[in-house]
Amino acid sequence: LLVKPGAYVYADESGNSGRDIFSEQSPIYYQGAIFSVGKIDEIVAPVIQQYCEKYNLERLHGYDLGEAKVNEVCVELLKALNAIPWKFHYTTIEKRYIAPTKFVDTVFDCYDNPAVHPLWYTTELFRHTLCILIDDMMEGGLDKDFWHFYLADDVDGLIEICKILVKRAPHIFDKRACEVVSDGLAYAIENPYIYYFNISQR
Repeated sequence: LLVKPGAYVYADESGNSGRDIFSEQSPIYYQGAIFSVGKIDEIVAPVIQQYCEKYNLERLHGYDLGEAKVNEVCVELLKALNAIPWKFHYTTIEKRYIAPTKFVDTVFDCYDNPAVHPLWYTTELFRHTLCILIDDMMEGGLDKDFWHFYLADDVDGLIEICKILVKRAPHIFDKRACEVVSDGLAYAIENPYIYYFNISQR
């Protein structure tokens, strides 16, 4: 029987994703991943071993090696990877945007909030629209206030954020989006009990 090789993902991050998403020293989160057909372990192991021995290291890490040596290692790794099909995927996230995104995930989840039609939460385009709207509405440090309440499991604080945002919702230009945001926030304010659980563990 012909056994087809599986697909594998090898991912790593740069920077600390952490909880301090508003840090000016580390505003961006980076992640890179190699997608390969078949395992790359045996293919890259000799290259890694070679450079560990060359630089007297137990493992290869960019911080220890420096840019010039990293480039040297990468050239050899790329040559080795030519033996199999692979692609590289690179992602960057502005960490402060996690706050409005998590707010939408907490308040506008249609499975917890029946005032939000599933189309607006389960469809990526519409959910992203909600995130952009909430991000715009969280001006003046409201995003930082929400993040503080969220990490503290402070549902009362979360509801206070909702009360501020529902007053800002009428400024949303699109009529339907305005209705969705207003109705979702109003339900959360009127039914805070649905959020009385460990919200930061969601």
